[in-house]
Amino acid sequence: MWYNERIGAQEWFYALPAGANADEITDFEIVDLPSGLFAVASCLDADLDQAADWLKTREALLEWASKSERFEPYRNAPGKPERYPMFHIVSPGRLIPEGISVEDLYFPIAQNPEG
Repeated sequence: MWYNERIGAQEWFYALPAGANADEITDFEIVDLPSGLFAVASCLDADLDQAADWLKTREALLEWASKSERFEPYRNAPGKPERYPMFHIVSPGRLIPEGISVEDLYFPIAQNPEG
């Protein structure tokens, strides 16, 4: 899932299983996500704390990429594929009623052309 800033909405993505026949998928649009590098960190599910930990973690990844000699934050621009921070819930659903839900936050980065 990511928040698409251009259209102002969240978009959910599901990976197709190996060997899936795209012609048999009729309930969903099939898209190819743009490839590239991501910096990844775990944080609390945004639904648990009104995204406070998610925002803190995103800022930490942004700061890391901005200070890196080898990488930089990926910036969307005309003619470039759109890439936004994505997340994936990694904790078991049975823990959610206990207030435990962890997600991996994928922050898009690019190689620093000067590094």
